[in-house]
Amino acid sequence: MSAADVWPAACRSRLSRRSRSSKRVRVLTLVVTLVCGSGLAAGCESRGAHSASAVGAGQVDPAARSQLPAEILARGVLTIATDPTYPPDEFRQSDGTLVGMDVDLARAVGVKLGVRVQFNQVQFRDILAGVQQGQYDIGVSSITDTTRREELGDFVTYFQAGSSLLVKSGNPLTLYPDDESLCGHRVAAQDGTIEIDPVLSSRSAQCVADGLPPITPIVVAAEADSRAALLGGRADAMVEDAPIALYETAHSGGLLQVAGDQIDKAPYGFALAKEDKPMDTAILRAMQDLIDDGEYAAILSHWGLTAGKVQAATLDGAIN
Repeated sequence: MSAADVWPAACRSRLSRRSRSSKRVRVLTLVVTLVCGSGLAAGCESRGAHSASAVGAGQVDPAARSQLPAEILARGVLTIATDPTYPPDEFRQSDGTLVGMDVDLARAVGVKLGVRVQFNQVQFRDILAGVQQGQYDIGVSSITDTTRREELGDFVTYFQAGSSLLVKSGNPLTLYPDDESLCGHRVAAQDGTIEIDPVLSSRSAQCVADGLPPITPIVVAAEADSRAALLGGRADAMVEDAPIALYETAHSGGLLQVAGDQIDKAPYGFALAKEDKPMDTAILRAMQDLIDDGEYAAILSHWGLTAGKVQAATLDGAIN
């Protein structure tokens, strides 16, 4: 891990089956306009809905701030673990600047809490453990809230997304995510993500139960490695979160397409230490403030991600 960036808080910044012909391919594309907002140098950078009154965009929420642990208040910095390899949610621009929907939301939460935010670049598979071990205050990296993960930590949910299947343009192998076409094929996905387990693992088990060959998972360290495996012929398809899949197709030069609809839709959450009630309350309230005052909607709109918008932040809102 490299040295951390400290960003001023004032900087703004997941199986349903469907009917269709087996030959039908639905190609989804999304053009996302990226704007470099900060200009700062980059380093490493449900228990029900919370109802809070908005205090106004860009303003500190004293009630939320008062819930922060004394240690965080004393240092004035919220440490955040993220894996910036998932555009448009979190990624680095060509000049190294850290940007994305999650990055902007985390900065806006920092503003609500009256603290700076410090981003630390961490491999996705290590984020939750790092938060639980106290290395970071929060994990913000397109982390799907699941019942299994809630055994290890708490989650303030703020977005809805499913998984999507990416294939080579034209879908030469006629693969789809919601039938048995993936049985016997090689599918790439990032280590530690729900795409490995349960998305691929459950479908592979169903293949075997139906007397078909299992899916062979190609486990990679980063999203870019999945793309390289697919384009290089080491994988027949890849699966990743729907927003990232849409971004991939739009920036693949016509080499990739999304096959079928997104599956297993579920909430993203800011990952927090288990049963840290004050911290849970602070982040939950700050996120609800962003929703109430309109800044949340503006950030999602900026990144072209309004399809995943929620009306209320929740604590531990896993649905599977």
